[in-house]
Amino acid sequence: MGSKLLPIIMTADNLPYPFVASASSWYDGVGTNDGNPYKGFDGVNGGDYRWVTNNTNTGWLKIDLGVTYKINKYSIQDPGEAGYETRNVKSWTMEGSNNDSTWTTVDTRVNVAAWSLNEIREYVCNGDTGFYRYYYLNITLNQGGAYLGIGEWKLYISVAGGFSGFSPWMFMKDMWEKHNKLWTPKLKEGFSY
Repeated sequence: MGSKLLPIIMTADNLPYPFVASASSWYDGVGTNDGNPYKGFDGVNGGDYRWVTNNTNTGWLKIDLGVTYKINKYSIQDPGEAGYETRNVKSWTMEGSNNDSTWTTVDTRVNVAAWSLNEIREYVCNGDTGFYRYYYLNITLNQGGAYLGIGEWKLYISVAGGFSGFSPWMFMKDMWEKHNKLWTPKLKEGFSY
């Protein structure tokens, strides 16, 4: 079974639709939305472009995908700030839900090794990789820093037999084709456009 990157490039905690990012807390320092939850999904790393907690070294980061996907792999990137590698995750669970209240463990990691600057690590899920709308990283231990941070959290959808999960673009294409078939005018015999 293969994987395909789910293209999530967020510009705010609720943009673009249907994605919504949230977190246990975030650091609101000097800068524009410094450390907000969506910064873990903005496609950029370093400086103001990472999620960082507010005065705590544990916490959670969550994404509402709007529809269900089967995630079988993910990656986490160091926050990209030289000298702050101790903010990185060390122990966590990744969990999935369809109602944002009942959670199923999709992956568990305990005491991972220290990170280097801008390092990206990929993880194949070792738990229940069902179809879920919400995904949640519950970080219970960082690498020893006063804050917790993630540069990017990328999700990969399961690809098996040509099926790659729900595609908003294919959905729109299908709807357009169905719409045009339903609304194409039928001319009487003998008339033409």
